[in-house]
Amino acid sequence: MDAYPESYKECTTQAHEEFNQNARPAIKQDVPDFDSYDVILVGYPIWWSDVPMPVLTFLEKHNFNGKRVAGFSTHAGSGLGRTEATLKQICEGAELKVTMVEPRSLCPECGAEFTHDRFHRVCPTCGNALTELIAGREMQLDSIEVDIPD
Repeated sequence: MDAYPESYKECTTQAHEEFNQNARPAIKQDVPDFDSYDVILVGYPIWWSDVPMPVLTFLEKHNFNGKRVAGFSTHAGSGLGRTEATLKQICEGAELKVTMVEPRSLCPECGAEFTHDRFHRVCPTCGNALTELIAGREMQLDSIEVDIPD
């Protein structure tokens, strides 16, 4: 199995090809003793408004009946896209929780609070572009540590 290219353009090209082919690329390893877990955290980037194909490879291998599944993701402006519907379908029988916090900013110039997408944080009241993000990073992970037995 080859890693995805480090170049953003090459990586998204490959991801788009896999998406169009409905591919299920190989993954390096599975989670040992998956059935022993009651709570499953599924983190992924959103590719083409959906769950990436390698993540689908992993998810489709397992039975989620009776498990609690929490999805979290990153995206480049698409929001959750189709990911919640995809996870509901694949994780059938699970208690599923997928939450997206709507970004909100504060304008220090005029004091206005406003919602926006990821890229457009200009104050709609006064036009100030130097606004402060006050909500929307609640799901940001700075690091995560996972023990996978050999």
